[in-house]
Amino acid sequence: MATPPGSREHKLYLQPGGGLDSSVPNGPSTPSTFTYDPSDPTPSMHGPRLFGAAKRPDMTVLQRRADVLSFSTHPLDTDLEAIGPIRVQLHVRSTLNHTDFYVCVCDVDRAGRVLHVVDGYLRLRPGRPTADYESVKSIVLKCWPTAYVFSAGHRVRLLVASGAHPRYARNLGTGESLGAGVHMLVANQEVLHESTHPSALFLTAM
Repeated sequence: MATPPGSREHKLYLQPGGGLDSSVPNGPSTPSTFTYDPSDPTPSMHGPRLFGAAKRPDMTVLQRRADVLSFSTHPLDTDLEAIGPIRVQLHVRSTLNHTDFYVCVCDVDRAGRVLHVVDGYLRLRPGRPTADYESVKSIVLKCWPTAYVFSAGHRVRLLVASGAHPRYARNLGTGESLGAGVHMLVANQEVLHESTHPSALFLTAM
């Protein structure tokens, strides 16, 4: 999808402590961590929606799970109109070479409901992508394009996980066939948010 004329890229950086704002994190920080266990896979809360007018799934239950990270802006001062491509760049470390990452961009309304807007999924394999000298991999998750207004007083929230089962088949962590594999490995995941590894949400905004 082409970028709409007159639009601009709006970056929101993941912050230590679960923040999300336009400032690049200052200096080093402790990564955010979670554990993904394929024997209790992070569930999908919805399937594909063909029409934008369909009811948006409430992701509140999902974000309460221990295997999901949450990053949020402060309440918006003005409307934020997102239209076109959306992507998320994460700097991650994992104890496994075979693992997945899932992101979900949400709108938190004044009542506190966490409503799904768009999401994206990426399966990592050994050497794809390659890691840097600190074993950190830079990954980009492309979400579906959207046309959506985050209203003033609402918050933008980004959820990060390693599964959305059964919408996406759970990653067993072993490299075995998803249909025939019998062994499972737990993945310990790190998401970095520091000046040298700035993870961010990229919106196309008007």
